[in-house]
Amino acid sequence: MSLIATRDQTPQTGRQIGGAARPRPGAPQGLTGGDLLRIVRKRMWMILLILLLCIVSAGVTTWLWLAYSPLYTAEADLVVNPPSSELRDTAALRTDEVERFKLTIMQMAKSDLVLQAALNRNEVKATQWYLANRERLVTALFDAVSITPIRDTTLLRLSMTGSDPREVAEIINAWANAFVDETEKLSTADTNRTIQRLRNQRQGMVDDLAKISSNIERILASRADTAPNIAQKMALLTQEIKKVEVQHKEAEDEFNKAQGEKAALLEKEANGLLDTAPEVTVVYDYDALLRQLNAEHQQLRSAVAGAESRGIDKSHPSYKDLLARLEANERHIDARESLLREGQVARIKLSYDSAMMQAKTLMDRHKQALEAMRAESRDLNLSLKQVESETVKMKTIEANLGLVDRRLLELDLQSRASRPVQVQRPASTPEKPSMPRWSIMMPVGVLLGLVFGVGLAFLLEFIDTSIKSPSDVSKRLELPMLGFVPHADDLDEEINDIRLAFATNPHSVVGESFRQIRTCVQFSAPAEQLQSLLVTSAQPGDGRTAVAMNLAAAFARNGKKVLVVDANFRQPAMEKLFPQCQNTGLSNALVSQCLWSDHVCEIEPNLSVLPAGPLPPNPAELLGSDTMRLLVSEMVAQYDQVIIDGPPCLLVTDAAVMSSIADGTVLVVRATSNTFGVVQRSRDILNRVNARILGVVLNGIRVTAGGYLRKNYRTFYEYHEPQLSLENKEE
Repeated sequence: MSLIATRDQTPQTGRQIGGAARPRPGAPQGLTGGDLLRIVRKRMWMILLILLLCIVSAGVTTWLWLAYSPLYTAEADLVVNPPSSELRDTAALRTDEVERFKLTIMQMAKSDLVLQAALNRNEVKATQWYLANRERLVTALFDAVSITPIRDTTLLRLSMTGSDPREVAEIINAWANAFVDETEKLSTADTNRTIQRLRNQRQGMVDDLAKISSNIERILASRADTAPNIAQKMALLTQEIKKVEVQHKEAEDEFNKAQGEKAALLEKEANGLLDTAPEVTVVYDYDALLRQLNAEHQQLRSAVAGAESRGIDKSHPSYKDLLARLEANERHIDARESLLREGQVARIKLSYDSAMMQAKTLMDRHKQALEAMRAESRDLNLSLKQVESETVKMKTIEANLGLVDRRLLELDLQSRASRPVQVQRPASTPEKPSMPRWSIMMPVGVLLGLVFGVGLAFLLEFIDTSIKSPSDVSKRLELPMLGFVPHADDLDEEINDIRLAFATNPHSVVGESFRQIRTCVQFSAPAEQLQSLLVTSAQPGDGRTAVAMNLAAAFARNGKKVLVVDANFRQPAMEKLFPQCQNTGLSNALVSQCLWSDHVCEIEPNLSVLPAGPLPPNPAELLGSDTMRLLVSEMVAQYDQVIIDGPPCLLVTDAAVMSSIADGTVLVVRATSNTFGVVQRSRDILNRVNARILGVVLNGIRVTAGGYLRKNYRTFYEYHEPQLSLENKEE
């Protein structure tokens, strides 16, 4: 196994500050086959235990059932003797008629008449079963016995299951004998009289069918056609009627349109508006003489205007001549326009009259056609209804005829067979129980065990909302994985304090895990954009300090100068973890009591810590102040990497305040302890303050059946064995 992060675990580079990191597109969101297998492997012992319990229960139940209340099944076989038939000119019964006869016999076998006859026999009355079911004998016997056909034979099998082997055999034999006796009684003279009556009834139906057929032929002959053709003609005629109706409506619309336009024209003429109507004056544009007069009019007006501009006296002969010519021209124009208008009005009226006459002609023609087609449609519809009515009568009579034929067949079979049913094999007292059977009960126990075991495993998995593996983070939290840290109890190395695991055991699985986390953080963004990191979690005890210290040690071993700042004023950890540090720290620097650098304690080369100091009365206000921002800027100026160990973000607002100051935030999640809801609320809190969430560190992953890392710890140790051996020799 490699502890290097997969694509789902490594955050993408180039994310913007103030936005939560998102998983790569296409991340799986549902259960996969691997997830299902993991669930089964994880709870394999529980499934096996339930399976074993079900198998043992099935075995004990079977043994107790066999010991105290076994069931026995008695069986008897009847042979059915299908008689020959002379109906419909057949020499023997067809296969379907034989099967129908067998079904009829089976129905008769469980009739109240046969069952009551069996119950009246002395051997049945002497049984304990009879005494126990005295209140409902017929119903109890109907439910207790069964009759089934034996395939590809004329045999019927009668069976009954009960606790007394002798009684079930006696009851089955009594039922079989009673059934044989009752079938013999059915073959009497009354059957023949019924057959004759039904044959007479059948002949009457045949005569009625002939009359109906003759009526249908007569109706079709009058139309010289067939019923399907009549229906087809009806459909075509209906379409043609609709088409002519549309044409009639169009002609009517044309008529109304022409009539309306003519009325409007006459109204304009009556009101004296026709002279200026566009449809009348349009003729002016096409008259050459009028255009010539208008042109001459323009010339004369221009000449008059020119004379006036030159100062010619209005009494001058030339000026008077121009005015006279202009007046004569205007009279000619008026006369020409009047003549043109009269001609145009006459033409318009004539066009309206012509359109109305043409539309009226079409309307009359369509009306006549519609009347003829509708009359023909009524005749066709009447003929079709008569044919359909006669056809319905014919089908009803044919259906009744079929019922009569089936009844005749049944009666004919009864009358021709004196013993239609015989006992082929009587029931014997069963020696072995039929239920329970080991061959049935044990497989059922195995099946139930698997169903209950696997079902309970999946039920427990689905109601467990805790985060257990990196895949849970990718699927549900929409955050990338920076890495994971195995649980200390599952390691081969002895680590006294997981918070100092990287410093004491750098080549362990834990050390490799934090190298992976360091790599993922480095590739989250350029180094100058991630100089300050906040490590927080949802709840106390999730491992924030362990992640912060080990990540800081990983950066320090990589040649960076690192400062770890304890910003958890309520539960500081650095003072207890490093007794050599002072009792003063960040809180003293925030209230300007001293310089923060005076309280820095160097733990190892390139790694220093700044304790939290005394608990101030207002931690959130101090951490969100401008002083804190100034201190962080001074820290990143002196150190390559500043890692802030913050408080849990669900309990206090300190972490949310700090996340807006730090370049990036690492969210620590405790495997099997934190639930999806808790971590999602933490993520939402950080997103609301525009925190830059680099990703999630999943802490405390346990090695369990079907769990994460189970198969590959050994591979890791085998791969690093030469290096570990060399280090041990040097020590």
